[in-house]
Amino acid sequence: FLRWNDSPQRVGIPAKIYVVTGESLEELEGTSVYEPEIKDVSVAFDDTMVFGMEAGGNLGIESLVDGIKDKGLVVIVTEHDEKTIRKYLPKGENRYDYVLVRSKIPFEGLWRPLEPSEKAHIKVLGAIARYYPQVFTYEEAKAVVPEGSLEAFEEGYKNSIHGVMLEKGAVREKPNWPS
Repeated sequence: FLRWNDSPQRVGIPAKIYVVTGESLEELEGTSVYEPEIKDVSVAFDDTMVFGMEAGGNLGIESLVDGIKDKGLVVIVTEHDEKTIRKYLPKGENRYDYVLVRSKIPFEGLWRPLEPSEKAHIKVLGAIARYYPQVFTYEEAKAVVPEGSLEAFEEGYKNSIHGVMLEKGAVREKPNWPS
């Protein structure tokens, strides 16, 4: 983007972003990819993403669970109850666990900043630490949480709703556009 404030996620537009984690800088070298084929965890800070997302490059609607590994984790920030969200959860090529983090959706409208008191992103860290410690443990996550956000971290760790999606669906083929 030409300017710092042109980036979609900085102006409140949900965006697909990938994070690679590791123990050391050397371990991370050469791991940068545009879109990983296999994902351990997928996080939706906007619960409408369970219906799918328009991808870049004219790839059509992509599912939140595309590429999620077997027994991977899908985290959804929502104010809805589990019965409502479960009805719309996408079927993936693999079985996956899901966690519902109770919070206001941080993107309640374009150009509106994240409400500081809600701390949905910190609650998500707590939920991942509890239900998918392969990414980071409770102690590792808690060590990087700012002091004023420890209550939100604990809430995400203790109060998130956990379930399992056992139903499998067809794998969606991405178009193979000529280069």
